[in-house]
Amino acid sequence: MQKNIFLLFLSLLLAGVTQAQKVEVKGVINGPLSHPTTISLYKYYGNDLPLVGTIETDKKGNFSFELDGVDRGLYEIQAADYQSEVIVLGSEPVVQLRGTFGVPVGNGFAIENSQENDAYSVLMNFYSIFQSHMDSLNNVMRSVDPFNPFKETKTKEVTAARDSIIKAFNNSIRVAEQLFLETYAVQVLAPLYMVPSYQDFPQFKDNYDNNSSFRHLHYFDYIDFTTPEVLNNPVLEVKYFSYLNDYTAHDIKGFEFAVNFLMKLASANPEVRDFTFEYLVSVFNENGPVEIVEYLNNNFKDECTSTMSEETREIFAKMEQLKPGNVAPELSINDINYQSVSLHELAGKAKVIYFWASWCPHCMEETPDVYDMYLKYADKGLAFYAISLDKDYSSWVKAIQDLGLTWTNVSELKEWESYSAGVYNIQKTPTIILLDENNVIVKRDIPPYILEKELDKMLK
Repeated sequence: MQKNIFLLFLSLLLAGVTQAQKVEVKGVINGPLSHPTTISLYKYYGNDLPLVGTIETDKKGNFSFELDGVDRGLYEIQAADYQSEVIVLGSEPVVQLRGTFGVPVGNGFAIENSQENDAYSVLMNFYSIFQSHMDSLNNVMRSVDPFNPFKETKTKEVTAARDSIIKAFNNSIRVAEQLFLETYAVQVLAPLYMVPSYQDFPQFKDNYDNNSSFRHLHYFDYIDFTTPEVLNNPVLEVKYFSYLNDYTAHDIKGFEFAVNFLMKLASANPEVRDFTFEYLVSVFNENGPVEIVEYLNNNFKDECTSTMSEETREIFAKMEQLKPGNVAPELSINDINYQSVSLHELAGKAKVIYFWASWCPHCMEETPDVYDMYLKYADKGLAFYAISLDKDYSSWVKAIQDLGLTWTNVSELKEWESYSAGVYNIQKTPTIILLDENNVIVKRDIPPYILEKELDKMLK
């Protein structure tokens, strides 16, 4: 891939990035919570907020954290169970705060004489305005009748307005860059928030006629992936998700392209690479398709093995166990009469494990059609093992009765804490897993239309 085209303006800025240093975070709390109050400090690492430390104020509400080796990034400070405040630490030796809680004049922390936090405040104000405008446009687009005779015209108008708002937002950030040149907000956060537009780059005028195709390849070109400081905030995760959702084809090939693309960008720094790998495993394990988790396992696991989390190792272990061709893990779960029913002993030339729940709207919408499929093939040797992830017995039984489900219904009544959900790595409902008559997995996490095609082949 060619070198990022937007990083030139960052090269001088990042030359002055500070290293981890000693920082004192001190302040005072005014108001009823002053005597004494627990103060907790957390550090952002992606979307995670691990605890840095906890202290108590003195009788006058004063507190002080003295920290060694502080990395530049976003932190969160919280007084007791009350409102928290996001602050920037790592490049200023002292950060002074004043908190006011539980009184009419305020509820939060004010940060005094900090260029880093002034820059962050300005950036967040710009982003708040930008997000408000974008939300309004999205509402306009959602309200357009799909059969409106001028729908195409309206869509073009909204697209033009969206591009104009993005351009204004990017220009606002560039103004902030001039005001706060040496800050984390400008050097790291601003590039994460900026949205590339092909109109800003004349060299691309013959390559693109729309921003979606442009961002498909250039969405991250403002960002310097060589520095792990991009991880010390939750924005990169949001950026990744936005790319996968808005600028990636939602099929296997499209997601494989996105995985390759993101992992190549992230490989500029080992820590960023490992973080990106963990994020992609997590997001595809939770949202599917499951084939992309397998793709990550097959193509990127080896280079990230030494830092792999236990959660990711467990996901891959389950993936290996649940591969097509392996015998499905045995389950023995109670039916509505509290009688244990064995999955492996269920008779059928083909078996379907169907995870659902009465509280799941998609399940209640999809299950009648899946049940019709069951009726179509039941006489040909199809058996269903429908596992409800309900917790309330009455709700479960009522749903069965309302939908008229006569297939095998079982539940542990433990929702997501069910053993079956864990052993089958279930992240969403409904989920369909197809087995043959010997309890060997044929396909898993498949939509109903794929299930029907497979049943046509298996139950001729």
